[in-house]
Amino acid sequence: MDAIAILDRTASCLISRSYTGTLVDVETVVRAFCSAKEQNDAPVVTVGEFRYAYITNNDLILLAIVHHDNTNAMMLFSFLYKFDEILKSYFKTKDLNRDLITDNFNLIYELLDEIMDYGIPQLTDIPILRDVIKLEVQQNEEEAPKPADDDDQQVNSSILKTTTTSISWRPRGIFYKKNELFVDVVEKISLYVDANSRVIRHEIHGSIDVKCYLSGMPVLKLGLNKLIDTENSAFFKKLQFHQCVELPKFSSDRIISFTPPDGEFQLCHYSLTIKTSPIVEIIENEFIEKTGKLFTKITIRTNFKLRAQLTYLCIKIPIDLQHYDIDFGSMPKFRCKLGKVAYKFDDDCIVWNLQSVGGERTYTMMSQFDLKRPDDNTKVVNLGMDPPPKITHPRFDKIKEIVDEENERETNNKEITMAFELPDLTFSSLKVEYLSITDDVLEYTSFPWVRYKTLNADYVYRL
Repeated sequence: MDAIAILDRTASCLISRSYTGTLVDVETVVRAFCSAKEQNDAPVVTVGEFRYAYITNNDLILLAIVHHDNTNAMMLFSFLYKFDEILKSYFKTKDLNRDLITDNFNLIYELLDEIMDYGIPQLTDIPILRDVIKLEVQQNEEEAPKPADDDDQQVNSSILKTTTTSISWRPRGIFYKKNELFVDVVEKISLYVDANSRVIRHEIHGSIDVKCYLSGMPVLKLGLNKLIDTENSAFFKKLQFHQCVELPKFSSDRIISFTPPDGEFQLCHYSLTIKTSPIVEIIENEFIEKTGKLFTKITIRTNFKLRAQLTYLCIKIPIDLQHYDIDFGSMPKFRCKLGKVAYKFDDDCIVWNLQSVGGERTYTMMSQFDLKRPDDNTKVVNLGMDPPPKITHPRFDKIKEIVDEENERETNNKEITMAFELPDLTFSSLKVEYLSITDDVLEYTSFPWVRYKTLNADYVYRL
């Protein structure tokens, strides 16, 4: 990257920094970008021998300028979004503005000098930057946003910290009275089954999230069953690690070895394709119209360990009101052995909520709706001297009219969706076989905790 600039809403250059000798006059190059942007709104703009990549925040434009054809555009955007995150963290606001930039020239120039050298990104870890740059943010007290939660942990800051080591993501001198490590293995399942019961997509998107409250500079070694077993070498479709992981050691012995950042971070994320049955499978799905009534029947089967339990399971079954003329003047009927069923007017769907759903079980829900008859709209009501009968059930037709007036939407929804949570288990059977924490200097006792969880992502059955 040859230069970076911050522009306002009129595309005037507020601040810029050139990192190479290629750009003699940055403002001239920025003006060329402004002229080209008026004709092309693409996030990457090319003018002559220069290439521009930019993102926006509120009324500001963060602009990266390069003079090389072989520069990776995604790397530029990754850096710009990280720079935007740094500025928002320092100013403790989500919306940047011109006044914040113009009032903090010195601070921003300090940041630009630290995060990049000779066009190569160097240091973008916010806790480390806060330790290096001590300038205070200048803000108008009347317009200053409310302070956000402080990201700093309760650590000993009296010991000198440095960023000159190869481990730039963790400062030295961290100390905790109780050393704890929390590891969460979370998997989200994405499923799409078409109207012909063919599985179009069935994937797991997982992550290993860590909360690290350890003193010193510990070295952690984590072993996963799917990585240790050589027969599962191609288990992961995609696997990406945090920068703290020592990749050479992982390539040689398949052990994840790393010195963790302080606080919360994502150690890795992965995805894989599933070839087994869905964790919650619809095995029967019927909509039967008979004798002026609509009967529905939904049967599900859970395909996980018998002793495991879903904390909750919510199934939404849409009713196509363009195809079925439901009589909302009468109350629908529902029946199921487990859970509660209700009709949700604002979404035009049946909602089936279940709690503590066991594995390897089958559950069925049935419903009945009255359909309008052709002569319902022409029926004449004879009024006599007797008072009208007392209404003993909710007037669903009136409720429906009120909801439809307040919510204008499309009613042609033909997808059954599910939401669920399965604790203490991963659907892929991924498991932490062992976890070791060592610190040769402090030699303290640590308390590691590992938790597993499976959730839904986009979980859809097409009708």
